[in-house]
Amino acid sequence: MASKKTFSYTWWGKKWIQALESFGWANRLERGRRYARQGKVIDLNIEKGKITAFVSGTRSTPYRVSIKVQKFRKSQWNAIIKFLSSKALYAAQLLSGTMPEDIQYVFEEAGINILPQDETELKVSCSCPDIAIPCKHIAAVHYIIAEELDKDPFLVFKLRGMGKEEFIEQMTKLNTKKYKKFN
Repeated sequence: MASKKTFSYTWWGKKWIQALESFGWANRLERGRRYARQGKVIDLNIEKGKITAFVSGTRSTPYRVSIKVQKFRKSQWNAIIKFLSSKALYAAQLLSGTMPEDIQYVFEEAGINILPQDETELKVSCSCPDIAIPCKHIAAVHYIIAEELDKDPFLVFKLRGMGKEEFIEQMTKLNTKKYKKFN
């Protein structure tokens, strides 16, 4: 019997799953949650805008899952970095490597959604024969993503196209320019 492992302990992991549930995927996600609990997701790889994984299923060869997340354009990143830099508390937290829990709302205030708002922002595929989207393999990977977001919330930036180090570097450059203007 599978354990009752809980996914998404943190605000970020919970928000990822809530966003997916808002797409009407609750039934499919439940089947995927069972697969994730059973440890069937193997070889997870998270890159800028893309997640790949293999998921064990009924056949001997694992299924290949790919999830592409719509990346922000450079102009969007520039706008959000400028906007966040104007908010001292958020800038300080981000520059210290801490992700503020309510940053989603700051992004929204800037007119950008950090979390997917509908399924068109995700392009998913699985090598299994199930034609439903998401299949249980894709859904299982989403739960593991939520678990990874629990460990490192900056992965949501990476999924949108900018890694943590690059983001902090861009924030630092902008804040350094601002500081030099005042001296």
